[in-house]
Amino acid sequence: MRRRFPLGIVLVTGLLGIIPFFCPHPIVQQVDDVIRNKLLRIITDTLQMMEDINTYSDMGLLVSISGGMCPLWYVAYAQPRFGIKVACGITAVFVADFFPYLQTGQFSGMLCGMKGAAEYEELVSKKWDVGGRRKAAEGMSSQSIAHIAIMVFVILGNIGYFAVRRRKR
Repeated sequence: MRRRFPLGIVLVTGLLGIIPFFCPHPIVQQVDDVIRNKLLRIITDTLQMMEDINTYSDMGLLVSISGGMCPLWYVAYAQPRFGIKVACGITAVFVADFFPYLQTGQFSGMLCGMKGAAEYEELVSKKWDVGGRRKAAEGMSSQSIAHIAIMVFVILGNIGYFAVRRRKR
């Protein structure tokens, strides 16, 4: 028997240039205003779970899934001003930049790259008995092969470099 997730999630996919979904600007305090009028032009009144969400303070957790610096905008703007917890999912290249924010508690949680996504899929699958494809876990083998290929090319390049240098002597 499949169980439903015990929480409500509104997935908003789309940015306008580099402006995040909830624009960190002092005049923008109403979540509904941002969604309806600024970026996505959808009517949040039709989303039942958004009925009582008017500001960041009305949310339990803000999760930013990003391949860039957007999660830091929420840490800088939404967290201190509205006291909301912020979590993020980021590409592996940003882990070193974002880890200090996790250590200091500014991020409540962090998914780090494809490995983090695969681990999250496993946890969700076990806890809530969710089936289906696990795309991140499936992608891990391809990523591992690509990393091994890169290491082989680096090793071959170094061998070639030292061989050419030795011949020149």
